[in-house]
Amino acid sequence: MARMVESGSMAAALRTSILTAEQDNNSDRGLFGLPHMLYENHYVWFVFLSTLDLLYTWIILFNEGVELNWVADVVIKLHGIWGLLAFKYSLVLLVVIMIEIIGRNRPDTGRRVAWVAIAITIVPVTAGLMQLLLFSAVKYTVVI
Repeated sequence: MARMVESGSMAAALRTSILTAEQDNNSDRGLFGLPHMLYENHYVWFVFLSTLDLLYTWIILFNEGVELNWVADVVIKLHGIWGLLAFKYSLVLLVVIMIEIIGRNRPDTGRRVAWVAIAITIVPVTAGLMQLLLFSAVKYTVVI
């Protein structure tokens, strides 16, 4: 009788540990049961810089500037600023998915690609900011 109680408590402990393990596995999942993103902080910066790029582009176009990227220029001519918005964020989503796929197979390479995406996005943001600063300096210069 003592053996049955002992094996019963072992079975209960085993069942509890299995349930705990299943809950731990489910807690590793994010939205829709998908795994969590690997480089969330990198993506925040990437999306932020991409948004700055869109903002600077809109301000430059609003002040009669031109889009230098010919693909984006065609999108703007065909679909306006809303088309550019959809185009830009589609590219952002594509890059994030690509980085996630690379990162699941090669974590260090995925992290490097995320940093490269951020570095590439800094270039048009810096160029747009420089154009806006130069435009503001020329437009609002007071001659005495």
